[in-house]
Amino acid sequence: MKKIILFIIVPAMLLSGCGDSKKTPVTANVKPAHKKLPKLKRQQQENITSSFDEFFARFNSDSVYQKTHVKFPLRIEVQEEKGDTVKYLAAKEWVNVKLISKGTDIFTKEQISKTEVNILYQVEDTGVHVNYYFYYEGGKWLLANLKDDGD
Repeated sequence: MKKIILFIIVPAMLLSGCGDSKKTPVTANVKPAHKKLPKLKRQQQENITSSFDEFFARFNSDSVYQKTHVKFPLRIEVQEEKGDTVKYLAAKEWVNVKLISKGTDIFTKEQISKTEVNILYQVEDTGVHVNYYFYYEGGKWLLANLKDDGD
């Protein structure tokens, strides 16, 4: 008798619970396992490159700001007769630089990409030829590398 009740009542309870009354689909509250990363808006991309000019003006006028925007130890590549040499400059050895054209000093800006800018320093009628490589990293511009290609 107990077996008959189990076979009749249990399926009846299950069937009565399968009605369409106010059910929420299971997928309604399920969030996707991954989201697509948002693409940089055109304006944000332009802000990266246009902000270099603002950064560069302040880099040349504020010595404290300049030191905080140099990636230390600064890699310096020097071209020599015996071959190229790589040196590293520590923060305590840093001397403030002015990368502004005046007199025989010539500075040329080369936009390599939206996040890379090369400033070429030359002195007229001499063999001085130094590249300053800036990168946009971690939300700010940094001087990351120097390369001396001079004579």
